[in-house]
Amino acid sequence: SDVIVTDPDVRTNVDPAASSYNCTVPVVCTAVYRAKSPCEIARLKIMRAHIVLFGLVLHGVSVPCATASGGAMLPWMDPALPVDRRVALLMAVLTPEEKSAQLAYSGERSSADEVVDQCVAATTGQVAGNCGGIQCSSSVYLNTSQCVEWGNDVQRGLKEKMRVWIPANIFCETTHSGGVQGTTIFPMPIALGQSWNLTLMLAIGAQQGLQAKAGGCSQALSPVLQVATTPHWGRMEENFGEDPLLVTKFGLAELTGIQGVENVGLGKNGSDYMVNPSKHPWCQAKHYAAYGAFNKDSYTTPNQMSDRTLFEVYLRPWREFVRHGGRGVMVSHNLVGSLPMHGNAKMLKGVLRGRFGLGNGYIGSDNENVKQLTEYGFTSDGDDATTVYMEAGGDQAMPGMPSNPAGLINGTLAATDLDRAAANVLRTKFASGMFDNPFSDTSSATAALVDSPTARALARAAAAQGVVLLQNSAGPNGHAMLPLPPIQSSTRIAVIGSLGGADAQAARMAQVGGYSAGYGDGVYKYLPVVTVADAFAARGGNVTAVSGASPDKPADPNEVAEAIVAAAAADYVILVVGDSGCPHVHRCTCGEDADRTSLLPAGGQLELLEAVLANPDVLSKTILVHIGGRPMSFPDNSAAAVLLPSIVTAMVPGEEGGNGIVDVLTGDTAPSGRLTVTWTRSSGYIGTSVQPYWQFSQVNNAPWMDGPATALFPFGHGLGYTTFSFSETTSTNTSASATADDSVTVTTTVENTGPVPSAVPVQAYCTFLDTPTMAVRVLRFRKMLCGFTKVMVQPGEALNVSIEVSIRDLGRWDPDATSPTVPNPEFGVGYSGAYVIDQGRYEVAVGDCSGAASAVNLADAFKCNQSTSTFSVARTITF
Repeated sequence: SDVIVTDPDVRTNVDPAASSYNCTVPVVCTAVYRAKSPCEIARLKIMRAHIVLFGLVLHGVSVPCATASGGAMLPWMDPALPVDRRVALLMAVLTPEEKSAQLAYSGERSSADEVVDQCVAATTGQVAGNCGGIQCSSSVYLNTSQCVEWGNDVQRGLKEKMRVWIPANIFCETTHSGGVQGTTIFPMPIALGQSWNLTLMLAIGAQQGLQAKAGGCSQALSPVLQVATTPHWGRMEENFGEDPLLVTKFGLAELTGIQGVENVGLGKNGSDYMVNPSKHPWCQAKHYAAYGAFNKDSYTTPNQMSDRTLFEVYLRPWREFVRHGGRGVMVSHNLVGSLPMHGNAKMLKGVLRGRFGLGNGYIGSDNENVKQLTEYGFTSDGDDATTVYMEAGGDQAMPGMPSNPAGLINGTLAATDLDRAAANVLRTKFASGMFDNPFSDTSSATAALVDSPTARALARAAAAQGVVLLQNSAGPNGHAMLPLPPIQSSTRIAVIGSLGGADAQAARMAQVGGYSAGYGDGVYKYLPVVTVADAFAARGGNVTAVSGASPDKPADPNEVAEAIVAAAAADYVILVVGDSGCPHVHRCTCGEDADRTSLLPAGGQLELLEAVLANPDVLSKTILVHIGGRPMSFPDNSAAAVLLPSIVTAMVPGEEGGNGIVDVLTGDTAPSGRLTVTWTRSSGYIGTSVQPYWQFSQVNNAPWMDGPATALFPFGHGLGYTTFSFSETTSTNTSASATADDSVTVTTTVENTGPVPSAVPVQAYCTFLDTPTMAVRVLRFRKMLCGFTKVMVQPGEALNVSIEVSIRDLGRWDPDATSPTVPNPEFGVGYSGAYVIDQGRYEVAVGDCSGAASAVNLADAFKCNQSTSTFSVARTITF
């Protein structure tokens, strides 16, 4: 019944409960514990694990409980020790099979007992089970209380039955909710980005974190850090926009909210303890890297972008995520540099771990992607795929490795790769407090946090702030169609389109979008979702809701005719068109695996729209409301768009979307949203000089043979119910000793020159002014967003507004520059080169792009309503 624990530092951490110590060399000692209780004698299995440490072969044996005989604490259970020390102590007593069992995470549809039994079997190599991470299944457990009970039962069972107890991470898909059934579903990132409100995003992130913990989650799968530049792509709804700075800022705000302000900057190398882990899950950002550049959600989609575009655009959010305390990353489906990301050591080890500084932080696969290395011909079999992924730097696979890594040791897989991967998974569990308290709070106070009135009010405000007024011309009364006059009981409102509420289930699913917890067998039924028709009815209007058409099926002429009749009898027509929603990887018109070649309204909606356009009496009183995860185009190369009096987009506005939309339509909230993705005249414009908005300075702006070289509604565009002026813009210069961490302060005066109180996003765009020299003979992007803020301004009020422009965000990628000292050089740097901030003059244009839609060429589209200043960077900076 002897339990032997070998510890290289045991002489400095002598345990008085040990029966004896045997020090064979000055720094290596063996502590012997006597198992005194019958329980210990029955449960302890003495095994010899051979570990090479400091050149010595040590023999380590552990026990399956938190304390050894006599109540002595097991070495790795001491919360006073550093995270890395606890990881090393635990790793020293694990078998290869126990390490391998940590390398899987998957969504569970099993009872707690089944999960525990599979895990225990995996630790002995009997099955390819999962002990690393689990997810509460929305098709089995119907609310947060059930998920908490299930998770606690799993942790309790693991503690009772594992030879060496290791808690499981419980992960949740927190793209725009708490990730568990019943938690508040906020607008999707594409709508949150349109708010341009980082304070709002921070508050939403905090709610996501609190509600995720209330639902039993320790690991949050967010933020989504893809720069999404291809509207063909179905997963555009999951992203904040097409600009790298905007994606970075919103991603960091969500990260800070979920993990807690107190954890900003902690987590580098995964080695820092989280502060207040009982209140905050840790974040695994998605999906690394350059995933948003693709037009097809396929593992084999090629990417031929230059290194400059890769580093200047698509990698910037990841660089900053690591700097600000991001602890984990999920790998994307695509190829970069002709290599699949799950086998791309340059990108995973070199860039992410070495250059950006993730170090021993956590890297997990996306679902089935390691196995798909073989399915798509990159590897020969499961053994090869497992080896390639782990050698490239991957730690954990969803739902598991194709082959058991323990069986590949001394064959195709190095033991050091298994040890690194298992240690990185364990590091997340120690750092997030799972070893110290694996159980979720079951108090009524915690349960009350879930979808609270405060959270729903925040969701409504976010939905309203994300609404963008794209067009607003004269309606039946000769004035701008919006805002609508006060709604009376006699006001006849026809809400046309299945997404407006006539088909309540379709409308709700469209509003909450993909990765929304709470569908359960594909039917959304756990939270009250307010549709557009619901919101108008709640205001006392005489509402008629008619489907007319659906995005999921061809038009029925009878249904279209019925809709036109209802519209003709109404005072106002709210035509709701867009995309159908689905919970996760199901066939809908926008979402994962729902890519489209066209941006025209899907299904029968195009015929419905054309019927409205063909009826002057209906058209003159129609407000088109777009609900969907990607931009939309209109018939006749979007020439038909000008016929509609008013067009608004709410993108995917969440559970309070109907209220948020109607708040804007009625003027209860002035529209303050601005586009974060260019709306093109047709899908043919995607990837041209029009979209994405950032283009090199010498791009050809000549018209196409069949259309102008301008966007329909450009990035940053959005109208309001008032007007603003911007003036007296000034900016500071950098000092001669400036570093990449310094910033320039840009100040401008914003005046509300109209009659309505309104918030306004103040956007700053930077341009390098100096003519390229022989030393810097490269084209720069004409203009890129370099800062923004959002302020509320009363009528007649003038505010002085300051924006901090980080000079780090002015950097370009130079493949010929000398690579700087990187945080973790032992992993390499991936690519030669460095970020370079050029010495010289920069122009900053500050203002609001609400006037850009009337531009006749691309250059004018960027003038907007702005005031400019210049500043200088005193020296060239490489980082």
